[in-house]
Amino acid sequence: MIRLIKGDITKIDNVDAIVNAANSSLLGGGGVDGAIHRAAGPELLSECRLLGGCKTGCAKLTKAYKLPCKYIIHTVGPVWNGGNHNEDELLADCYRNSLKLALEHNIKSLAFPSISTGIYSFPVERAAKLAVRTVHAFLKENPGAFDLVMWVLFDEKTEAAYQKAVCFYEQQTEPADPKAPFYKSIIDQDTSAVVICNLQHEIIYMNPSAVKRYEKRGGDGLIGKSLLACHNRESGEKIEQIVRWFSASKENNIVYTYHNEKENKDVYMVALRDGDKLIGYYEKHEYRNRETMEMYDIKYPDSSTMTPPYMKSE
Repeated sequence: MIRLIKGDITKIDNVDAIVNAANSSLLGGGGVDGAIHRAAGPELLSECRLLGGCKTGCAKLTKAYKLPCKYIIHTVGPVWNGGNHNEDELLADCYRNSLKLALEHNIKSLAFPSISTGIYSFPVERAAKLAVRTVHAFLKENPGAFDLVMWVLFDEKTEAAYQKAVCFYEQQTEPADPKAPFYKSIIDQDTSAVVICNLQHEIIYMNPSAVKRYEKRGGDGLIGKSLLACHNRESGEKIEQIVRWFSASKENNIVYTYHNEKENKDVYMVALRDGDKLIGYYEKHEYRNRETMEMYDIKYPDSSTMTPPYMKSE
Protein backbone atom coordinates (compact mmCIF):
# COMPACT_ATOMS: atom_id res chain seq x y z
CA MET A 1 0.00 0.00 0.00
CA ILE A 2 1.21 3.51 -0.84
CA ARG A 3 0.36 6.48 1.41
CA LEU A 4 1.17 10.18 1.46
CA ILE A 5 1.13 12.50 4.45
CA LYS A 6 2.42 15.98 5.21
CA GLY A 7 4.49 16.01 8.36
CA ASP A 8 7.79 15.39 10.13
CA ILE A 9 9.48 12.12 9.13
CA THR A 10 11.32 11.92 12.47
CA LYS A 11 8.00 11.48 14.28
CA ILE A 12 6.61 8.64 12.15
CA ASP A 13 5.98 5.64 14.44
CA ASN A 14 4.10 3.18 12.20
CA VAL A 15 6.96 1.99 9.97
CA ASP A 16 9.96 -0.29 10.43
CA ALA A 17 12.33 2.17 8.75
CA ILE A 18 12.59 5.72 7.54
CA VAL A 19 14.73 6.84 4.61
CA ASN A 20 17.23 9.64 5.13
CA ALA A 21 18.09 11.94 2.21
CA ALA A 22 21.73 11.98 3.24
CA ASN A 23 24.89 13.54 1.87
CA SER A 24 27.75 11.37 0.67
CA SER A 25 29.65 11.58 3.98
CA LEU A 26 26.66 10.22 5.96
CA LEU A 27 27.78 12.49 8.79
CA GLY A 28 24.73 14.73 8.88
CA GLY A 29 23.86 17.97 7.16
CA GLY A 30 20.91 20.28 6.66
CA GLY A 31 17.24 19.66 5.99
CA VAL A 32 15.89 16.15 6.54
CA ASP A 33 19.40 14.77 7.06
CA GLY A 34 20.16 17.13 9.95
CA ALA A 35 16.73 16.63 11.52
CA ILE A 36 17.14 12.83 11.50
CA HIS A 37 20.62 13.01 13.07
CA ARG A 38 19.41 15.37 15.79
CA ALA A 39 16.38 13.22 16.58
CA ALA A 40 18.30 9.93 16.56
CA GLY A 41 21.06 11.18 18.85
CA PRO A 42 24.88 11.01 18.76
CA GLU A 43 24.94 7.20 18.49
CA LEU A 44 23.78 7.52 14.88
CA LEU A 45 26.77 9.65 13.96
CA SER A 46 29.10 7.13 15.61
CA GLU A 47 27.68 4.28 13.52
CA CYS A 48 27.73 6.36 10.33
CA ARG A 49 31.45 7.06 10.81
CA LEU A 50 32.06 3.34 10.33
CA LEU A 51 30.25 3.10 6.97
CA GLY A 52 32.80 4.90 4.81
CA GLY A 53 30.31 7.25 3.21
CA CYS A 54 27.86 6.44 0.43
CA LYS A 55 27.86 7.09 -3.34
CA THR A 56 25.04 8.94 -5.09
CA GLY A 57 22.15 6.59 -5.83
CA CYS A 58 23.30 3.98 -3.32
CA ALA A 59 21.88 3.16 0.12
CA LYS A 60 23.18 2.00 3.52
CA LEU A 61 21.43 0.82 6.69
CA THR A 62 21.84 1.84 10.34
CA LYS A 63 19.90 1.49 13.56
CA ALA A 64 17.44 4.26 14.37
CA TYR A 65 18.44 4.79 18.03
CA LYS A 66 16.08 7.39 19.60
CA LEU A 67 13.74 7.53 16.60
CA PRO A 68 10.39 5.66 16.88
CA CYS A 69 11.37 3.08 14.21
CA LYS A 70 13.94 0.27 14.01
CA TYR A 71 16.14 1.33 11.12
CA ILE A 72 17.29 4.23 8.98
CA ILE A 73 18.09 3.71 5.32
CA HIS A 74 20.50 6.41 4.18
CA THR A 75 20.53 7.24 0.47
CA VAL A 76 22.33 10.01 -1.41
CA GLY A 77 20.27 11.84 -4.00
CA PRO A 78 21.68 13.67 -7.03
CA VAL A 79 22.26 17.40 -7.11
CA TRP A 80 20.16 18.93 -9.93
CA ASN A 81 22.42 20.21 -12.69
CA GLY A 82 20.00 20.90 -15.53
CA GLY A 83 18.82 17.35 -16.12
CA ASN A 84 21.55 16.26 -18.52
CA HIS A 85 23.91 14.65 -16.02
CA ASN A 86 22.07 11.38 -15.29
CA GLU A 87 20.06 12.97 -12.47
CA ASP A 88 16.88 11.03 -13.28
CA GLU A 89 18.54 7.62 -13.21
CA LEU A 90 20.47 8.44 -10.04
CA LEU A 91 17.29 9.52 -8.27
CA ALA A 92 15.52 6.35 -9.41
CA ASP A 93 18.50 4.37 -8.04
CA CYS A 94 17.95 5.99 -4.63
CA TYR A 95 14.45 4.53 -4.46
CA ARG A 96 15.35 1.15 -6.00
CA ASN A 97 18.39 0.61 -3.77
CA SER A 98 16.52 1.71 -0.64
CA LEU A 99 13.75 -0.78 -1.39
CA LYS A 100 16.27 -3.54 -2.19
CA LEU A 101 18.02 -2.92 1.13
CA ALA A 102 14.68 -3.02 2.95
CA LEU A 103 13.83 -6.29 1.21
CA GLU A 104 17.17 -7.83 2.23
CA HIS A 105 16.53 -6.98 5.91
CA ASN A 106 12.88 -8.05 5.98
CA ILE A 107 11.69 -4.48 6.47
CA LYS A 108 7.99 -4.54 5.65
CA SER A 109 7.16 -0.83 5.96
CA LEU A 110 9.15 2.32 5.30
CA ALA A 111 8.75 6.05 4.84
CA PHE A 112 10.54 8.21 2.27
CA PRO A 113 11.07 11.95 2.26
CA SER A 114 11.11 13.81 -1.07
CA ILE A 115 14.71 12.98 -2.01
CA SER A 116 16.83 15.72 -3.66
CA THR A 117 14.08 18.35 -3.88
CA GLY A 118 15.40 20.51 -1.04
CA ILE A 119 18.88 22.07 -1.17
CA TYR A 120 19.77 19.74 -4.08
CA SER A 121 17.14 21.61 -6.16
CA PHE A 122 15.67 18.68 -8.14
CA PRO A 123 12.35 19.97 -9.62
CA VAL A 124 9.60 18.71 -7.33
CA GLU A 125 7.05 17.58 -9.94
CA ARG A 126 9.69 15.76 -11.97
CA ALA A 127 11.07 14.09 -8.84
CA ALA A 128 7.58 13.05 -7.70
CA LYS A 129 6.69 11.40 -11.01
CA LEU A 130 10.00 9.59 -11.17
CA ALA A 131 9.83 8.48 -7.53
CA VAL A 132 6.28 7.16 -7.75
CA ARG A 133 6.94 5.40 -11.05
CA THR A 134 10.05 3.71 -9.64
CA VAL A 135 8.31 2.56 -6.45
CA HIS A 136 5.26 1.32 -8.38
CA ALA A 137 7.53 -0.71 -10.67
CA PHE A 138 9.45 -2.21 -7.72
CA LEU A 139 6.27 -3.19 -5.88
CA LYS A 140 4.91 -4.78 -9.05
CA GLU A 141 8.12 -6.81 -9.43
CA ASN A 142 8.01 -7.85 -5.75
CA PRO A 143 4.34 -8.47 -4.90
CA GLY A 144 3.65 -8.84 -1.19
CA ALA A 145 7.14 -7.70 -0.18
CA PHE A 146 5.89 -4.61 1.68
CA ASP A 147 2.87 -3.79 3.81
CA LEU A 148 3.32 -0.03 3.52
CA VAL A 149 5.45 2.39 1.53
CA MET A 150 4.79 6.02 2.30
CA TRP A 151 6.10 9.51 1.64
CA VAL A 152 6.26 12.02 4.48
CA LEU A 153 6.34 15.43 2.84
CA PHE A 154 7.34 18.75 4.30
CA ASP A 155 4.94 21.21 2.68
CA GLU A 156 1.69 21.43 0.72
CA LYS A 157 3.35 22.07 -2.64
CA THR A 158 5.42 18.90 -2.38
CA GLU A 159 2.46 16.89 -1.09
CA ALA A 160 0.34 18.08 -4.05
CA ALA A 161 3.03 17.05 -6.55
CA TYR A 162 3.28 13.53 -5.09
CA GLN A 163 -0.50 13.20 -4.83
CA LYS A 164 -0.81 14.03 -8.52
CA ALA A 165 1.88 11.49 -9.39
CA VAL A 166 0.26 8.73 -7.32
CA CYS A 167 -3.17 9.36 -8.87
CA PHE A 168 -1.66 9.36 -12.35
CA TYR A 169 0.09 5.99 -11.99
CA GLU A 170 -2.87 4.36 -10.28
CA GLN A 171 -5.05 5.41 -13.22
CA GLN A 172 -2.57 3.88 -15.65
CA THR A 173 -2.33 0.53 -13.86
CA GLU A 174 -5.88 -0.06 -12.59
CA PRO A 175 -7.88 -1.81 -13.79
CA ALA A 176 -5.48 -3.98 -15.76
CA ASP A 177 -6.44 -4.58 -19.36
CA PRO A 178 -5.70 -8.23 -20.30
CA LYS A 179 -5.13 -7.12 -23.92
CA ALA A 180 -2.48 -4.55 -22.97
CA PRO A 181 0.56 -6.87 -23.37
CA PHE A 182 -0.46 -7.52 -26.97
CA TYR A 183 -0.84 -3.83 -27.72
CA LYS A 184 2.47 -3.08 -26.06
CA SER A 185 4.30 -5.62 -28.22
CA ILE A 186 2.95 -3.95 -31.36
CA ILE A 187 3.99 -0.49 -30.20
CA ASP A 188 7.40 -1.53 -28.90
CA GLN A 189 8.50 -3.22 -32.12
CA ASP A 190 7.87 -0.05 -34.13
CA THR A 191 11.18 1.47 -35.23
CA SER A 192 9.67 4.95 -35.22
CA ALA A 193 9.04 6.92 -32.05
CA VAL A 194 5.59 6.37 -30.54
CA VAL A 195 4.49 8.77 -27.81
CA ILE A 196 1.00 8.09 -26.41
CA CYS A 197 -0.92 10.84 -24.62
CA ASN A 198 -4.19 11.01 -22.71
CA LEU A 199 -6.80 13.70 -23.30
CA GLN A 200 -5.09 15.98 -20.78
CA HIS A 201 -2.03 15.86 -23.12
CA GLU A 202 0.01 14.00 -20.48
CA ILE A 203 2.51 11.54 -21.94
CA ILE A 204 1.51 8.11 -20.61
CA TYR A 205 3.78 5.84 -22.66
CA MET A 206 6.88 5.98 -24.84
CA ASN A 207 8.12 3.01 -26.83
CA PRO A 208 11.89 2.21 -26.81
CA SER A 209 12.41 4.12 -30.06
CA ALA A 210 10.82 7.22 -28.54
CA VAL A 211 12.86 6.94 -25.33
CA LYS A 212 16.05 6.79 -27.40
CA ARG A 213 14.99 9.55 -29.81
CA TYR A 214 14.14 11.99 -27.00
CA GLU A 215 16.96 10.99 -24.66
CA LYS A 216 18.47 14.49 -24.66
CA ARG A 217 15.10 15.91 -23.61
CA GLY A 218 14.80 13.50 -20.68
CA GLY A 219 13.92 10.11 -22.25
CA ASP A 220 11.28 8.26 -20.24
CA GLY A 221 11.51 11.08 -17.68
CA LEU A 222 9.06 12.84 -20.00
CA ILE A 223 6.34 10.35 -18.99
CA GLY A 224 3.76 12.19 -16.93
CA LYS A 225 4.67 15.56 -18.44
CA SER A 226 2.50 17.57 -20.79
CA LEU A 227 3.21 17.06 -24.48
CA LEU A 228 2.25 20.70 -25.00
CA ALA A 229 5.25 21.75 -22.90
CA CYS A 230 7.47 20.03 -25.49
CA HIS A 231 6.09 22.19 -28.33
CA ASN A 232 5.97 25.87 -29.13
CA ARG A 233 2.70 27.75 -28.76
CA GLU A 234 1.65 27.39 -32.40
CA SER A 235 2.22 23.61 -32.45
CA GLY A 236 0.44 23.24 -29.12
CA GLU A 237 -2.62 25.04 -30.46
CA LYS A 238 -2.63 22.74 -33.51
CA ILE A 239 -2.55 19.68 -31.26
CA GLU A 240 -5.47 20.96 -29.19
CA GLN A 241 -7.42 21.73 -32.38
CA ILE A 242 -6.86 18.19 -33.68
CA VAL A 243 -8.00 16.62 -30.38
CA ARG A 244 -11.20 18.69 -30.55
CA TRP A 245 -11.72 17.37 -34.09
CA PHE A 246 -11.18 13.78 -32.87
CA SER A 247 -13.81 14.42 -30.18
CA ALA A 248 -16.37 15.72 -32.69
CA SER A 249 -16.95 12.35 -34.39
CA LYS A 250 -15.91 8.72 -34.03
CA GLU A 251 -15.09 8.84 -37.75
CA ASN A 252 -12.35 11.46 -37.18
CA ASN A 253 -9.32 9.33 -36.43
CA ILE A 254 -6.24 10.44 -38.37
CA VAL A 255 -4.70 13.74 -39.50
CA TYR A 256 -1.63 14.26 -41.70
CA THR A 257 0.51 16.81 -39.83
CA TYR A 258 3.78 17.23 -41.73
CA HIS A 259 6.49 15.69 -43.90
CA ASN A 260 9.94 15.35 -42.36
CA GLU A 261 12.25 15.90 -45.32
CA LYS A 262 15.43 15.11 -43.41
CA GLU A 263 14.24 11.68 -42.30
CA ASN A 264 12.03 11.10 -45.36
CA LYS A 265 8.86 10.30 -43.48
CA ASP A 266 5.25 11.44 -43.14
CA VAL A 267 3.83 12.11 -39.70
CA TYR A 268 0.19 11.73 -38.63
CA MET A 269 -1.78 12.21 -35.44
CA VAL A 270 -4.02 9.25 -34.64
CA ALA A 271 -6.96 8.99 -32.25
CA LEU A 272 -7.00 6.27 -29.58
CA ARG A 273 -10.46 4.96 -28.78
CA ASP A 274 -12.01 2.46 -26.42
CA GLY A 275 -14.93 1.45 -28.60
CA ASP A 276 -16.32 4.80 -29.73
CA LYS A 277 -14.95 6.70 -26.73
CA LEU A 278 -11.90 8.88 -27.37
CA ILE A 279 -9.29 8.18 -24.66
CA GLY A 280 -6.10 9.66 -26.11
CA TYR A 281 -3.92 10.06 -29.17
CA TYR A 282 -0.46 9.37 -30.59
CA GLU A 283 1.79 10.24 -33.50
CA LYS A 284 2.24 7.78 -36.36
CA HIS A 285 5.45 7.92 -38.43
CA GLU A 286 5.59 6.35 -41.89
CA TYR A 287 9.04 6.16 -43.43
CA ARG A 288 9.39 6.35 -47.21
CA ASN A 289 12.75 4.61 -47.25
CA ARG A 290 13.05 1.31 -49.09
CA GLU A 291 12.91 -1.81 -46.89
CA THR A 292 16.37 -3.32 -46.30
CA MET A 293 15.28 -6.40 -44.33
CA GLU A 294 15.52 -9.76 -46.12
CA MET A 295 12.21 -11.57 -46.56
CA TYR A 296 11.66 -14.40 -44.06
CA ASP A 297 15.08 -13.71 -42.56
CA ILE A 298 14.55 -15.60 -39.29
CA LYS A 299 17.58 -16.45 -37.18
CA TYR A 300 17.75 -18.43 -33.95
CA PRO A 301 20.64 -18.19 -31.49
CA ASP A 302 22.07 -21.44 -32.88
CA SER A 303 20.15 -22.24 -36.04
CA SER A 304 22.04 -25.50 -36.62
CA THR A 305 20.82 -27.16 -33.43
CA MET A 306 17.84 -25.21 -32.14
CA THR A 307 14.31 -26.39 -32.85
CA PRO A 308 11.70 -23.62 -32.93
CA PRO A 309 9.51 -23.83 -29.78
CA TYR A 310 6.32 -24.44 -31.72
CA MET A 311 7.81 -27.57 -33.36
CA LYS A 312 8.89 -29.26 -30.14
CA SER A 313 6.99 -32.35 -29.05
CA GLU A 314 5.66 -32.59 -25.51
